[in-house]
Amino acid sequence: MSCPFCNFSSDLLKLKIHEFKHSYWLVGEHQFIPNYTFLIFKNHIREMTELNLKIQQEFFSEIMQASSIIQKVFKPFKMNYASLGNQVEHLHWHLFPRMNTERD
Repeated sequence: MSCPFCNFSSDLLKLKIHEFKHSYWLVGEHQFIPNYTFLIFKNHIREMTELNLKIQQEFFSEIMQASSIIQKVFKPFKMNYASLGNQVEHLHWHLFPRMNTERD
């Protein structure tokens, strides 16, 4: 089975917000939570522990840069982060800004 993130398609490129050194930052296709975005690691890696420490730190910094921009622009009361990989076994992080106006 081919990895949809390794075969970075033109459909995904339409969602690109920014390209970092190690990742692409994309608008989430499904906006169940407004302003949801995610970062895809450029190389096919399954786990953060597969990266050397320097690249782990640099990738984490990219996640934090994206999060800081979301916080500055949308002013959420909380940021939620998730790295699951149950459906796509390619390292990626979901960024969910949560707003005070949401229901519990």
